[in-house]
Amino acid sequence: IARMPKLFKLGLFHNFLPHERKPWDRLLAIQFINKTNGSVSLSSHVSEQIRKARPELPQLSSFHPIYEQFSLESTQHGNWLEDHDLSSQRTTILFFGLIREYKGLDVLVDAFAMLDESYQLIIAGENYTKSSTQAILSPLTQEMMNRVIVKEGFIPDDEVGSIFAVADIVVVPYKKASQSGVTAIAMNQGIPVIASNVGGLSDYIVDGVTGSIVPPNSPEAIAKAIQKWKPKHSKKHQTVILEHAERFKWKSFVEGLIEFTEKHKPN
Repeated sequence: IARMPKLFKLGLFHNFLPHERKPWDRLLAIQFINKTNGSVSLSSHVSEQIRKARPELPQLSSFHPIYEQFSLESTQHGNWLEDHDLSSQRTTILFFGLIREYKGLDVLVDAFAMLDESYQLIIAGENYTKSSTQAILSPLTQEMMNRVIVKEGFIPDDEVGSIFAVADIVVVPYKKASQSGVTAIAMNQGIPVIASNVGGLSDYIVDGVTGSIVPPNSPEAIAKAIQKWKPKHSKKHQTVILEHAERFKWKSFVEGLIEFTEKHKPN
């Protein structure tokens, strides 16, 4: 495909460079982008990386569309929490997705240790770090551990909605990032997101309205932000977040992609 000169070739970039890099990653990224006629990125952060690598390349700085396939079944809240020995009377914090060093689960754990017994934590995802999940949780006391549930491993699509349905707050405490599919799920459920101010995460959150933006590597800032959202998110908050999510729907993404392609493809 790369050798077909008459074919208009678009590169779609979730990341331009991996967060956990190898010496050859940049070379491969440059080789790839040099074979394209245009690029589409999902955050301003990645767009800027591409601009620096190939300034003359036409590019569309777009967004990560929200995931609309995960249903929010509120009637199952109590049952899911009870089935996992958690309380429906506590504020539920969710960390969802792959556990990697740069995802900052350790930072969230330190933040959770600063909170009182009215909070509980769900950790759901596969661990790809050098440390076991239990080792990451080691700063917590036994009483705190009684308010933590770990669903380690791959989470099938048919379970994702049930997990997000019980979350009051989603935290993405990343140390590095481009954008976040986890944020895309949470927005479509009307759940506030607390995110580190790294990469393009802030593109998706209106600070203090649909969630909170906090400094990276700061358990104190995360704990403080969680406490601001302590009341279970009201219908008003949920409505505001869902209205904000409208701009990130697939329809808007596709319309922007078609307009960009029509503008830049050869006549």
